[in-house]
Order: sequence, then structure tokens, then C-alpha cells
Amino acid sequence: MARELSVRGAVVICGVLFGLIWGGDAVYRLVNQPDEKAAIDDARFNNSETEPAETILTTDDAGNTLIIQEAGSGLGGGEDVPDGYMTIPQDEAAIHTGMLVQLDSTHSYSGNPGDFTTFEKKNESYRMKRMDLPVQSAVVNAMNAMGTAYQSANGAANLMVYSTTAPYEKAGSLYPNALPDQCTGYCVDLCILNEDETISRIEKPNAWLSENAWKYGFVFSYTEADSASGVGAAPHHLRFIGKVHAGIMQSQNLTLSGYYDYLRAHTMDVPLYYTVGETIYTVYYVPSAGGTTEVPIPKKAKYEISGNNSDGYIVTVEGQH
Repeated sequence: MARELSVRGAVVICGVLFGLIWGGDAVYRLVNQPDEKAAIDDARFNNSETEPAETILTTDDAGNTLIIQEAGSGLGGGEDVPDGYMTIPQDEAAIHTGMLVQLDSTHSYSGNPGDFTTFEKKNESYRMKRMDLPVQSAVVNAMNAMGTAYQSANGAANLMVYSTTAPYEKAGSLYPNALPDQCTGYCVDLCILNEDETISRIEKPNAWLSENAWKYGFVFSYTEADSASGVGAAPHHLRFIGKVHAGIMQSQNLTLSGYYDYLRAHTMDVPLYYTVGETIYTVYYVPSAGGTTEVPIPKKAKYEISGNNSDGYIVTVEGQH
């Protein structure tokens, strides 16, 4: 009888242990499963405690900094993904879609811009040629912030959004020529509203915009300094690429064409770290593997992936990874 109870007890104990182990593993997998729908927003993340080899460059008096990693082997495309990372599959068509696609005389647009909005939620710091101009929602928020600063600096709300996704083709248009990146919805063509209610072209770089637009995520797509774009200078034309990328471009004195080349040197093992306010972001390039590319992303991170319209993907992750 004592022997029978001992065997039965052992079976019960084994069952309990198995349940504990299985349950613990299920909880672990639930907590650590990847969040494929995460996207960068205003949330704050703790910075990694790992100290990378780095060069720190102060980019403005607000304390934004750029940390440049030392050269490495160019890890990317899902190879040797380290612990704490997952991969997000990107098909070949995804190379042509995103906020950071390269668009110039040799790179045409074939991506999907997604749904547009209008300037219904604009503030009163700037004017509109038409209120129904289509645009990406992020551009409205950025224009509201930049317009407010512009109005404060210049004493008047005389900045006007003249066009966005397409030029006006009728006679007398200020800017009748189409530009390669207009179709994305991330661009604004600006003009000046005069006191007599007439409007004037921006024919040369506006001093305030040249100095400050990057702080709000805008850059000049086509400039005299960027002969590699193959597109003539357009000082009226701004493109929103986000504060992180605009800030890195400004700190390194890069044109938009030059920025794509610069990013190719900063793969996952040699990323860029850039702070906006109190938040640090990790930026790296992942080369296309052809067909489907497994793009490495830190687990549970908020991130954005954009194709570069050429040969790979640009990843922007909130937090230091």
C-alpha cells in the first residue's frame, strides 16, 4: 500500500512540475512576442545601458546630438540576428514605398503613398492656396509647428502652402513644373502672401526656412548644392522626412542625395543614434536581399521602415538598441 501511494504521488508531482514549466514558457512567449504593428509615436523609452564606441556631435543649442558608430562589417538583411531582435519581412515592392524613398531624375516613384488627408486641422499661423490640398497627416502637424515659429519670428502669418502633390498646370501658376517627390504627399510648395493679398514666388532660399525648417522635420529636396539629384534647385519646395533624419542631415551638412549614400555606411551593427529632446532614436540601413528581405527590428520597439527606392530599407527605432 505504501508503495502504491508513493508511485501515485510521484505521478502527481511530475504533472504539477510539467504544468508549471509549460505555463511559465507560455507567459514568457506572450510577454516577449513581437509587435509587428508598432510605430514611432510620442512614447518615451528607456535608453540601453550599452555604451557604443562613438563620436558625439552637438547639432543645436537644444542639446540634440548625433552619435556615430565606428565602422563594422555591415550586418543586415536578417543575417545573424542578435538576441532581443525579431525580423519583419519586406517584399521587393516595399523598397519603393515609405517616407524616405529617393526621388530624383534617376529614381522615379512606383510606391503606394497610402491615404491622404487635407489641411482641415491646420492652425492660423500660415495660409492655404486651397484647403483641400491632399497631404500626409504628419505634414499638417509639422506645418502647424513650423508656421507658428515662422509667424513669431517674422511678425506675420504670411507663409502660404501653394501646392502639395501636384503643380497647378493652368496659365499663371507660380510653380507649373512637377517635381519627382510631389506624389508622395510629404511635400509642400510654399509662397509668400503679401499685404495686398497678392502672392509671390520664393525664388531664392528663404533665410528663416534655410536655418530652421529641419527642426520641424523638413528639408529642401532639390538644391543648387545637390547636383547629384539631376533636378534644378527648388527653394520653394520642402519635403517632410521627420525630425530625426532632417536633424542628421543638418548636423552633417548633407544634401538629400548625399544622405542616402551616408546611410548605406550605417548598418545594424554600426547604427546612428540621434536625440530629439529627451528621446534617442536608432537609425540603420538594411540592404535588400532580393525577393523578401528579413529586416531586423528590436523586439517590442516602436519603429518605422521605409524603402530607399533603390537597394534597401531605412529603419528608425525609438530607443537606443
